[in-house]
This record gives sequence, C-alpha cells and structure tokens, in this order.
Amino acid sequence: MRSRSNSGLRLDYFRDQIQAVILTRQDPNSGLIRSSTDGFYYNLAWIRDNVYASLCVWGLSLAYRKSGSDESASAFQLEQIVVKIMRGLLQCFASQADKIERFKVSLNRADALHSVYDAATCSSCVADDDWGHLQLDALSLYLLTLAQMTTSGLEIIYTADEVALVQNLVFCVELSHRTPDFGVWERGEKSNQGVVELNASSVGMAKAALHALDGLDLYGSNGGGPDSLIHVAPDELARCGYALNAMLPRESNSKEVDAALLSVIGYPAFAVENSYLIKRTRDDILNKLEGRYGCARFLRDGYRTVLEDPNRLHYHYYELVKFENIESEWPLFWALLLLDAIFRGDGQDAEYYRSSLENILVVSISDDGALVMPELYIVPAESIDEERSRPHTVDRHAAGQIPHIWSQSLYYLAQMLLERLISPAELDPLNLRQPTIQSEVVVQVVVACECEEIARVMEDDGFLFPTIQQLDNQIRILPGNHLNEMFTSLGTSSEQLNLSGRPTKESIGMLATSQLYRIDNLLLAFTPEFWARKGKFYLAMDTELLMDRLKMELYYLSKNWMQLGRPTLLLVLDKTILAENKCSIHILSMLRKFRDGYTTGTRIQLGSINDFRSTSCITHLVHLENLSKERLNVLLLRDKDTSIPESQPVSPSTSISERILSQRGINVMQIIRHFTETSKRKRIQLFSSSQQDFTEYYKNLKAESSSSLGYEQNDLRSALSTFFFFSDVEQRVETVLFMHSQWGGDYFVPELEESVSKLLKQQYHYACLSKNWYHVRLLAGTMRLAQFDLSSCANDLLVRNKQLTVGLPPVPREKTILCPSSREDLTKLIYSSCENDAAFAVLTQEIIVYLSMLIKTSPTLFGHMIRIRAGLIIQVLVSEFSLTSGISLDSGIDKLLALNPFQVKDLLFHILSGTDFGVEMNSSRPSSNTTSFVDRPLSRKHSFIHNLVSSIDADLNEDGDFHFSDGEWLRRRRLDGCLNRVPVGFYPVVWDVLTRVGEGIAVDGSMLYSGWTHEMTRLELKFALQVEAVFNRVTSPEYRQLLVEVVMILGHVSHLWLGHVLRLDNLLTTANSLFLTDHSVNNGRAKVPRMQTKWYKAEVEQNRLTNEIATKEATNLRAEVLVFKRKSNKELEKELKRVQDEVDEAESALAEAKRRRSVLELAKTGAAIQLKQTSENIVSCFFQ
Repeated sequence: MRSRSNSGLRLDYFRDQIQAVILTRQDPNSGLIRSSTDGFYYNLAWIRDNVYASLCVWGLSLAYRKSGSDESASAFQLEQIVVKIMRGLLQCFASQADKIERFKVSLNRADALHSVYDAATCSSCVADDDWGHLQLDALSLYLLTLAQMTTSGLEIIYTADEVALVQNLVFCVELSHRTPDFGVWERGEKSNQGVVELNASSVGMAKAALHALDGLDLYGSNGGGPDSLIHVAPDELARCGYALNAMLPRESNSKEVDAALLSVIGYPAFAVENSYLIKRTRDDILNKLEGRYGCARFLRDGYRTVLEDPNRLHYHYYELVKFENIESEWPLFWALLLLDAIFRGDGQDAEYYRSSLENILVVSISDDGALVMPELYIVPAESIDEERSRPHTVDRHAAGQIPHIWSQSLYYLAQMLLERLISPAELDPLNLRQPTIQSEVVVQVVVACECEEIARVMEDDGFLFPTIQQLDNQIRILPGNHLNEMFTSLGTSSEQLNLSGRPTKESIGMLATSQLYRIDNLLLAFTPEFWARKGKFYLAMDTELLMDRLKMELYYLSKNWMQLGRPTLLLVLDKTILAENKCSIHILSMLRKFRDGYTTGTRIQLGSINDFRSTSCITHLVHLENLSKERLNVLLLRDKDTSIPESQPVSPSTSISERILSQRGINVMQIIRHFTETSKRKRIQLFSSSQQDFTEYYKNLKAESSSSLGYEQNDLRSALSTFFFFSDVEQRVETVLFMHSQWGGDYFVPELEESVSKLLKQQYHYACLSKNWYHVRLLAGTMRLAQFDLSSCANDLLVRNKQLTVGLPPVPREKTILCPSSREDLTKLIYSSCENDAAFAVLTQEIIVYLSMLIKTSPTLFGHMIRIRAGLIIQVLVSEFSLTSGISLDSGIDKLLALNPFQVKDLLFHILSGTDFGVEMNSSRPSSNTTSFVDRPLSRKHSFIHNLVSSIDADLNEDGDFHFSDGEWLRRRRLDGCLNRVPVGFYPVVWDVLTRVGEGIAVDGSMLYSGWTHEMTRLELKFALQVEAVFNRVTSPEYRQLLVEVVMILGHVSHLWLGHVLRLDNLLTTANSLFLTDHSVNNGRAKVPRMQTKWYKAEVEQNRLTNEIATKEATNLRAEVLVFKRKSNKELEKELKRVQDEVDEAESALAEAKRRRSVLELAKTGAAIQLKQTSENIVSCFFQ
C-alpha cells in the first residue's frame, strides 16, 4: 500500500469534505447542485450557486493534477464533475434559447433567462413574473468561469451549436452597462418591490466575462479553427468599463455600498484596474458594513432579521429604517476578503480573515458533523435595542442555510490556497488579476480620395493620396455600417436552437472599425461611422466639427485599444471637403499634424495599406465564408452615390416672379411672410419661456398661421409652385416649409412633379452645401432627421451616472431619459418634448452629441451634476449668447441657429467651464432684409431671464456706478441653475436638514418629505435624484440656485429644530427683508426704488399675485441688491458679533423654555425662535 505525503492527505481531506458538504447535493442526471437538502428550495438549482460550487471542485482537481501521476484518476474524476455542472447549466440555457433570441433585442426582463431551474430536469420551475430572473451578474459569472476553465484545459463545449449559444449569451451580456437588472440579491431596489436598477456588480462581472471571452477558442486545445472563436464588440467592453468606474464605490441607485462588489474588485472578476478605486471601494465596504461575524450585504438590509415580516417578500418604504444597525452579517464576505488578501499577497489580512472565519464556523448536523459556514448571523429579538444603541456588541446566532454552499466553496478554495496546494495563477489562467499595462498606442492612419479630382486637389496641397479605386486591388474599402451588417450573421445556429446572431440595431464603434478584416483572401477596411457624410445628419457637414470629433475619437482609440496589433484608421476624402475648389483648412491642418506624427496626445503614423498590413490587427470573419456568393456580394457592394445635383437651377429675376404672381391675384409673399413670422414667434416663446400656459399659446399660434389663407387649395398650390420656381434660395426654403406645414410630406405637387418630402430633401442638400446653417437646422428638424449615433451619445452620458432630460420645464413637458433607448425612440421623445419645433428639436440633438464628446474628453466639467437638462442648456445658450453679443433675445435665437455646429459646441464648452467666450459671426446667418427675419417686438410677456437682463440694463442707465460686472452673481446663478450644479455635499446636507423637520421642506410649491430618510440612506443616489426632481420643478434656474444656497446655510445650523414644515420661500423672503432693513438703517447702498416697491406690493396683494410671481420678484430683488454687498472687514466682524450675540440670547431663551413649559409649548416657542434665528443666519451667511 502506497504511503501518502502530507499534501496528499490534505487533498484527501478536502475531497471528503467537498463530497460530504457539496457533492451530495448533485443530481446524477443533470449534474446540477441543489441549493438545499430539504424545504422549499430542495429541488431548485441557482446559476450562481452552481458556478461557485464548481470552483472548489475545480480547484481541488488542479491540486490533484499537479501532485503527480498517481493522482491523475482523482483529478480526472473531479474534472468530469465540474464539466457536468457547467454542461448542466448550458443545457438550462439551451432550453430557453427562444428567450435569448428575444432578450438580446428587447432587453426586457420578461424575456430574460431564468436564474433558477429544476435540478433534475434543467427546466424552468418558476414563472417569469414570480421571480427576479434578470440577473446579468449570474450569467456573466458563468461565462467568466467557462473561459477560465477552458483555458485551464477543461473541455466543456462540444458542438458548433453550443458555440453559437455562448456567442448569443455574449450578445446579451455586452449590453449590461445599459440594462437594469435585479442584481446579485435578486431584489432590484432594496425594498424588493420588483424595481430593476443598474448594478455595479452586474456591470463589473459582465466586463470581466467579456474580457475573458474575447478571442477565446471554446474548443480549447482541440480547437485552432476560427469557427470556435468568440467575438466581443470592443466598444461595448469599453463602455462597461466606463460605466463601472463611474458607479464605484456605489452599487446602485438604492445602495450606496454593497459587499457584493468584493467579487468585482477581487476574485473572481478582477474587473477594476484603478488601484485607488479598488481601495476606496474595499474601504467603503469595511467601514460601513463589516461587523463581528462578517459583513452586511448593504445598509438597511432586512433579510432574515427578526423584524422582517415572513409573510411577504417586499418591504414598505417607510419600514426600512427599522433594520438600521441590525442587518444580518454574512461570513461569505470574509471568505471573499480572504481570497482577495491571498491574491494581493497581503499575509496580515489573510491571517486575520482566516482566524475570523474559524471562529464563526458551526457544526453541521446533516453533513457528518463537519464544520461549515452558515449563511448569516442575526441579532436575537431580545437584543435589538442594545445592538441599535451600540452596534457590533451583541452576540448573534447563525441562521439561514447551514451550510451555505456558495460561502463554503469559497472557504475551501481559500484553505487550499493558504496551504499552497494550488496557486493563484492556477485559478486565474487568463491572468485577469494582473492590471493591464498599456503601452503607448500608435494609431496608423490611411487616407484615400473618393475620386481623381480630390486626389489632384490634395496633390496641390502637398499630399499624395490614392483613390479608393486604386486601392481595390489591395483592399476593399466600405462604410462602417456595412461592418454592422456583416456581424448580424455571427452566432447563428441550426434550426434546433434557431438563434439569429447579433442584433442589427447595435451600431459598430470606433474600436471595431479600426481593425482590418479578412474573408478568405479578401482584405476589408471600414471607415468610421461618424465620417460618413452623404445623406447623413448635418453635423458631419461641418468640417471643423468633424475634425474636432476626429481628435476625440483618436484619443478614445488610444486609451481603449486592447487588441493585438495597432489600430488602423481609414479616412476617405470626398467633395464635401472642398471650399471654392480648395481643401478645407481644417482638414489640411489635421493632415499636417498626422504627417508630423502627433496630435491631441496621440501618436500617429500616416502611411499606406501596404505599409501597415503586417502591423495591423486583422480579424478573420469566418462566419461569412459559408454565405452564398450573392449574399456576400450584396454585403461588399459600396453605397451608390445618389446625391442631388450640387447647385440649384438659376432663378429668373424678381420682376418676372412678381408679374406672374400678380396675375394670379394671390400675394404669396405676404402668405410666406405671415407663416415665417408666426413660426418665429412660436420659436421665441419656446426658447425663452418656461411657463405652463405655453401649450395653449402654441395652439393659438398654429391656428393663426392657417386661418388667414382663405384661398382654394389648387389655386394656392399653383401659385406656390410658381413662386417656388421663380424665387431665390431663401424663399424656396420658406415656401417648401410652408407647403409641409399645410399638406404634409407625402403630398405630391403636380406643377413641380415632386412630393413635398423630396423637395425638402433637395433644399436640405443645397443648404448643407452652401453652409446656410439656419436653414439647414429648420429643414433637418422638419424632416425629423436624427444623428446616426444619437442613442450611443445619450448612452455615453447615462453610463457615467448622469440622467438626461429633454424639453423645457415644467414636467410633463420636460421628459427624463433614465435608461438607454433606441435612436427611433429618442427621436420621438425629443420632438414631442420640444412641441415639434424643428429648430429646438435638432438643437437638442446637437447638445446631446456635444455633451457626449465633452464628457469623454473633459469629464471634470460635469462634476456635481446628476441630471443634465438639455432644454435649459439651450435656453442659457440663447441668453448668454445674446447678452455677450449685445443683441436682443429675439435676434440671439436667430443668430444662434445660424452659427455653425462647431461654434455652438465651443459656446457650450465655455459655458460648462465658466470661461468667457466670443463667437465670430459668419455669413450664413439670416440677413435683416429678408422676409424670414422681420424685426418686431414680442407681443407676450418675455421670460424671467429676459426680464432680469432688461432690469439690469435699465439700472445701468439710471445709476452711473452700476456696471455690468455687478451682475456676475446673477449670471453665475443662472448658469449653475441651468446646468443643475450643486455645492459639494449638498444632498447629504438636505438629508440632515430633513431629520430636523416634522413633515418636510416646502420648495416652491413642492415638498421634500422627511419620511424619505426612513427609506433612503444619507449618501444614496436615489435620495439625491428625489431631491433633484423636486428642485427641478422650480422653473427659474436663478431662483432654484438661491434655494440650494438656503439649504446649504441651514445645514450649518445643525443644533436647531426647524419646525413641522420648513418653507424655503418664506425663509428667502424674510432674509431679503432683513437685509434691506439692515442696509437701510446703516445707509447701505441697497435702496427702495422701483423694484422693491413692486416687491412690497406683491407681499400686500398676495390674493392677486401667485406665489410663483412673488418668489421670482424676490429673485429679481436679490439679483439687484447683491452688488451692494461690499463692506469693510471691521463692519463684517461687527455684524458677525451681533448675530452671534443674538444666537446666544436665543439659545438661553430656549433653554429656559425647556425648563418651564410643557413639551408642546416648548415646540411652539422653539420653532418661532429658531425660525427667526435661521433667517438671520441666512442673511449673515449670504453676505459674508
């Protein structure tokens, strides 16, 4: 009988333990492991539990495998157990292939793969709506483990259909950065009311899985063919990384911290490369969740506590606070922390968690008396109050499932690592634990010309570029959208699974188009999607903006390139680059930088395809080789040039046009003028107003625009057609816009032999060529055009934890985008929120695109902004542009629309950064003598912003010492209010103030309820979003910002009870009055002329003036008096001393009242004193 070494004995010990505790639960047919041996969960198998259970078996097989040939039988047996578990889960997924097919398109939770199955049959056992099945972290964990095990040598995938199944699972996981799910704990929001949310643990696990599977051969060492490789969209992987980094250390909107993130920052995912972010997340978990028996899952987690109602799964929002400081503690997280310490090589931490785990093990009755890990430890009912008052001091007892399979498997794995039976490298053969060291990326740029004419122009400028026809014998050049179509057949399967491949709606990003592709012997290259200009949204027609975006994409490419080989960027120059038969100076400038080899922090190498063939990243599109020749030829066919002629027909003289029109008796010029003026009035009202009565006003304008016609349709159509043919360029645009407003796009005009929509397209094309941006925007909006990557641009904001709104306040006109949507859905939402105004809708799209560009390159601009309000940003663009240009608001709207896109983007950048700006007017702006832009006064009340500007202008004329610089605080508050910026720590301050009021805080007619603090924690993002939603109901940005300042001041008065309902409007009004009184007594510069008299009138006649008008007048007053706050230091010190004395007196009076009066009397007296004191503190803090 052979003798056993000590390591061999320990291996046998672990085999016996794993057999007794875990493998006794394995079903002999399916291979799945039951989560429990009795009770309700007896025959149920969870994906997550099975994958984690397989890890210790896999680890033990690795230990046996390396111990020598004598143990090969044991190693093989354990490996087959692991394979059976993984293939059992694969069978579960295959049984729901129809769900995979639906989910990858819809991302609907009703179409999600189930998270739990029958352990004996691999079939679903819980209905779609009876459980939170959408758990992308579990699916990602399976894919990650599959990649690691396959790399280690296990053979889990056998057939092509199984490869296709895994590829389609990858399609589902790729979009995890934009798919809210139920998360690790199957609950969604912590109230467990079936509300899904975006979880950092799901995004992180998906990122790790995608990184592990990219380019992996699922047949392992028996593969070698490209048909068993898994393809991952590199841009989706990059977006997962951005989303994860933006969310950490937070788990989700409702969980400010979650111990589940330990599996993301450490084993098994290792999904975070930033060491600071890893440490910050770990420290957050330890500081807020760690106890004497492990870690709580998240704050206010009621699971398995004695106060939890066992008769319902969900919690009422108000009851979450009762679980504070008594949350169940899970030893599972100590096991994860132990593994993390081992992988980090931190012996001290490893020893601490090892000894801690040994102290909380319990004896299992059902597993031969083995020491096992319980699911959790709970506070006994009799010790609840003591634990709340002194957290982590009460002895707890084990509860839940004993043993907890998930925890137990990780504990066995950690023990084997500590005893050096296996090494970290064996559990991580893909080396995910090592941060990727990215060397400097060199971007290879190839430039080709569309035709010989362009090539000759470039040659005159010193550049020798081939035409795409000359390159056809070397490489086939295609637009980027063709690559998207080629990937649609990736992952198709046989009829048994009926999987169709990659969804067509997902666009291909820059990382994908920067690779070369091969089909048999044919080499393919694709231009970036943003570079395609013909027939696209007009942003691509602005060469300066195109070059700016190219710089951004190069930066993105250099920071996210992870492929083998260098990125190769292919650019095709077409006729749109020409200006007066010369190349655009912006393109020439960029090409010279390419030739110099460096631009925007990125190394560039300019050359030819032949130069870069050996150094490029080349991907084999093997899935296309089985296509028919006809289908392949369709994919390889270049888009035909169906562009409209480059110039309009020459128009006859104006006298001929007028003579023909007079014969018909219809004054078409007057009709067009009336239509244009009406449209302009509507646009001015929309851009400058946020009043709730706008909808009715818009209806009146629409009726007015059509009520004055009074002509027969045929006569009017004939007259318009004649006018269209004989008019100039601007009149043609206005004519076709009028036709569209009257008859719609499908209406066919016999005299012009074209439909209205075709006429719109023609005029849009001509306007783009002539760079008449005012008409371009009007026509693009009328045609309801949409930027090709609008959805991706909005998603760039969302994945970085920003919410986006479109339209102007109030709700419901202003609509919030909470989760990613398709381009079609976004376009529909934008046009509906913009009251179908063409200019406002396309400007909204522009703003979303520019914000996407800026957040990638300058993320610090978006600090302290949770919700980005595109409508208010447009409004402040108009007001700031008008103010700095010295023009009226009416003219500012027209001139802003006439700016080229790059100028609008530059203006937005300066507003976000808070720097001064200047815009050079170009010739494309509308002239004052055309029928389109008739100067006229506004017939309705201007916006609040416009009134403020007008009042300051008036004061400039009255007081010689009142300068424009005095309005800087007004401007700053307007900008911060429109951009939704708040001071650092604002939301925690609101939470603190709410704990010192009875019902809540009244904000301009809305309420912040103190009950929110019972549901949401202090740093919870959901709380911040609730507060933001209330403050966003304040329609005036300046006034909103003043209210924010009031709350910050109240946060410093931490010792005061603030009453039952704290009314911020009253506090602001009182502060205003006290300030004016104080300055009047002390001969301050604040006076009581025109505006203050109006304010006092508003106070006296409140029955005739609404609260909204009163508060806005308060803001007017505030903006005017702020400039007179200059005092000497001695005066400030004297005022501070006086206020402090009053504070002391008030505190003394309050203390005396507490001794002498009842609780009720005390509350009333204290509230009155404290309200007065709060107002005085506001005054003091405002003007320090």
